[in-house]
Amino acid sequence: MRTLGRRVLARITAETSSLLVLAWCSAAVIASGALVACSGGREASPAGSNDAASGVDATSEGGTSGQDSGVDGSAPPEAGADGSAEASTTCTNANGNPCTLASNQGGPWGIAVDATHVYWTDLNAGTVTKIPITGGTPVTLASGQDVPANIVVNATSVYWTNTTNMGNLPGEVMKISLDGSGLTTIASGQVGAYGLAIDTTSVYWTTEDSVMTAPLDGGTPVVLAQGQALPYAVAVDSTSVYWVNFTNTGTVMKTGLDGGTATTLATGQYQPGAIAVDSTRVYWGNGNNGPTFGALMAVGLDGGTPMSLASGFGVPVSIVIDGANIFWSGPGTLWTMPVNGTTPTALVTATTQPPENIAVDTTSVYWTNWEDMNPGTVDKLTPK
Repeated sequence: MRTLGRRVLARITAETSSLLVLAWCSAAVIASGALVACSGGREASPAGSNDAASGVDATSEGGTSGQDSGVDGSAPPEAGADGSAEASTTCTNANGNPCTLASNQGGPWGIAVDATHVYWTDLNAGTVTKIPITGGTPVTLASGQDVPANIVVNATSVYWTNTTNMGNLPGEVMKISLDGSGLTTIASGQVGAYGLAIDTTSVYWTTEDSVMTAPLDGGTPVVLAQGQALPYAVAVDSTSVYWVNFTNTGTVMKTGLDGGTATTLATGQYQPGAIAVDSTRVYWGNGNNGPTFGALMAVGLDGGTPMSLASGFGVPVSIVIDGANIFWSGPGTLWTMPVNGTTPTALVTATTQPPENIAVDTTSVYWTNWEDMNPGTVDKLTPK
């Protein structure tokens, strides 16, 4: 297997001596020539290479989803990377210093927050977990998931994309109630399922070449856009779905909530990854391209001339907007800046584990930390 793209984290299994792509893969081409999409990361391919990549690869249809999912809401504490139960934590400080909500995590990746809890996926442990925003004991909502990646939450449920660590097997979009009951497969057979977003009625996700949607409670998946070049992250507002195509000459796209003709908002973007949207602009992160060490970009909702809001701060892994401010993670640092600002401020500079994906609420910013095969953490900063 030849792996291409942003970052590859792999292991060799003794049973098969096969290369299993676990996380931060962008794409892979196996000997048969099949394209396999994998989860994103921080480091991009050199400019001029053929390493166009993104997404996450998928899981086999009907795999081990939902085993030991704690459907009564009383699942045991989340096991750490060494298999031990995680101790309870307290995280109530508001002094501007980071606080660790959960440590010893195998591969924390996607993160979401609501009024009471933080939720995250663990690529290596195959779990979806929650913890109170003030700390406490992590509770496993679902286990036995095959490389769960992106995650979102609403008032009743948690949604995530399931991926796979081998081959180009189809993935899943999953749902479970906030108490850990009612594990549901929203969609199966989704090769390269990765990017994920929801609104009040539907869930949206990307596959290796399409943008898809289905009702929040499940139903027949509908193709909103197909024939895309490695669609990666996805965002949604009241009228449209937005996504980036992750290639060396990538594009920023949108289409209506019911599909229709896709509109190109920006072209010629180098490996665009994370994406976010507010009432006036679409924001995305570009990869490393020659002397430019990543860039935070924006364009109007109907297109126009792309603007570089910040560059040279590393490749944005995750972008979140809270109305007034933009937050993004780059190599080793969490950054923020007013949406109309020009000077980024470093919120957190990591000394060991680099920040990955981000979530925010009215007072705090939350993020996952993970580096290679080392145990990771879920952290919080107040005020944001």
